[in-house]
Amino acid sequence: MDRHLSLDRSTLHRDLRRWLEKGIEGLEDGKPPGARPRWTHAMSTFLRELLQGEETWTAPRLLEALEGRFFVTFHPGTVRRKLLEMGYRWKRTRYVPMGKPREE
Repeated sequence: MDRHLSLDRSTLHRDLRRWLEKGIEGLEDGKPPGARPRWTHAMSTFLRELLQGEETWTAPRLLEALEGRFFVTFHPGTVRRKLLEMGYRWKRTRYVPMGKPREE
């Protein structure tokens, strides 16, 4: 172990190699390892197709459609967050009479 920097010798050599190859940018921390995201581009495309129609959708109903198509489970909040990321906004649905009001 290096006494001055309190680093293991292999860490020191790795960082020196990164510095020589890429300069200061080589010393930046990379993306930490982790699980792949479960949400795919195909899921976003599927939601866009569903939302193009005239049907009224809720997050739980969209979740059911995703589960039926892609065999994955998400929390309804995840679906809401993804919809916001995709640029969708929504309001509470309300009943509105169709057509012009009659005299009655």
